[in-house]
Amino acid sequence: MIFFNITGLDKLLSHEAEATLDALLLITLSATPIYIWVIKPITLLSKYQQNKLNALVSALEGSGEAVIVTDQKGIITYVNESFSTMTGYSFAEAVGNNPHILKSGKQSKDFYKMMWRSIIKTGEWSGEVWNKRKNDDIYPERLHIKAIKGNDGKIKSYIGNLYDLTEEKNLQKMVLQAQKIDTVGSLVGGVAHNFNNMLAAIIGKTYLAKRVAGDPSKVLKHLESIDDISHDAALIVSQLLTFSHNSPQQKQSTSLVELIKESVKTAQLGISEDINVTTSFTHEELTVYCELPPI
Repeated sequence: MIFFNITGLDKLLSHEAEATLDALLLITLSATPIYIWVIKPITLLSKYQQNKLNALVSALEGSGEAVIVTDQKGIITYVNESFSTMTGYSFAEAVGNNPHILKSGKQSKDFYKMMWRSIIKTGEWSGEVWNKRKNDDIYPERLHIKAIKGNDGKIKSYIGNLYDLTEEKNLQKMVLQAQKIDTVGSLVGGVAHNFNNMLAAIIGKTYLAKRVAGDPSKVLKHLESIDDISHDAALIVSQLLTFSHNSPQQKQSTSLVELIKESVKTAQLGISEDINVTTSFTHEELTVYCELPPI
């Protein structure tokens, strides 16, 4: 009211009008400081946050690695362009769905239980899985899942990074095949020697069987020996072909002891006869989940 008292306008105005004009004058005088110290910082902060969000979205969209985000219930809320390129599912097709649309059926329920046990305990999981594209093609993938928690400590979303391993696996197969070819070369000498011994035994047993043709029991004994030796020879050839060929492999549960025994048998093909290999295996049942060629 000081302004109106000085100018003498207070005599011309009612108390209500004077109070109203005084309030308007104070608002006018304080508008600039309010803008500078309150409104402008809030606006700048909002623009900064928006620019930061835009930069993050641009980075995700331009990333060569597929990204998928779900809520705490596992419903997809976001996928980037690389995800759509890799899986065949567009943004509209993926959002609102469950990541189960990618399941190939090659992982067991126990596998997924182990995965979620790790996520719940450590907040993340990383490993290789087989997933399925929209066109039903099954492909290998490296997957990393991380749980995102809010200020209250509760999980509010999950973010997954997916990387297609198809080319990497194909390159590994080529390298492995080249290594196998080199190894086969060192096995050929041992295989040829063992095979010649078996052929000599078969020929010898056949000759003896002819010599005792009049005694059926002795003939049968020699024929049984020939049968056993022939099976051993066939096994050697089968093992060599399995090792050298680029046959498709599938993961399955198998006995670790039996796997090592067969590996030792194959390795002995390239070991000199003056070297004795002694083994001692446990009788405990040991199972391993690994890739094996189809039988």
